[in-house]
Amino acid sequence: MDKLQSVVVQDLSYQMPIFKGKAVGHADAKVNILKEIQDTPKYGIKYPGIQLTDCDWHLRDSYPRKYWPHAFEAISPCMTKTGEEMDFDSWEIGAYWYQWYEQGDYHDWHIHGQSMFVGVYYVLLSINSPCVSFNWRGKKESFDVEEGDVVIFPSYLRHRASVNNTSDTKVILSFNIDYK
Repeated sequence: MDKLQSVVVQDLSYQMPIFKGKAVGHADAKVNILKEIQDTPKYGIKYPGIQLTDCDWHLRDSYPRKYWPHAFEAISPCMTKTGEEMDFDSWEIGAYWYQWYEQGDYHDWHIHGQSMFVGVYYVLLSINSPCVSFNWRGKKESFDVEEGDVVIFPSYLRHRASVNNTSDTKVILSFNIDYK
């Protein structure tokens, strides 16, 4: 089992904390998550501002997301460490979903309005994949990530996944978090 590393707090120039840690047991979690996602009915999204090869955001909460227990175990230590950094006692994950990116896929600027924070777990990511970008009051900044990273940031911070210009597949899990 991987040893939990400290969560790193990285301030962008506009003084907003971004927390980044490593998923525990990522190698095993990745295999199990990808297997379960591949067994899920495929649903591509293509609207102005978003194009994804596959995503389960649209499925009802009652739909069994068999990949989630593997993800939850891997990301929970990061949620706890992040809460400790902010002096919170507990946390709760609300909605969660996966996004499967192939070449040409992207998710333009958006926020998550139903939670305090957003989490992103980078399940499958090549070194050629684009990083995440943030936008606060028109000032755009890139934030480097690598496979196995868990990134947590305020839900009102505009963010995007730039166009995947590589032939490499990218898979992320997004989730909404409330701290107490």
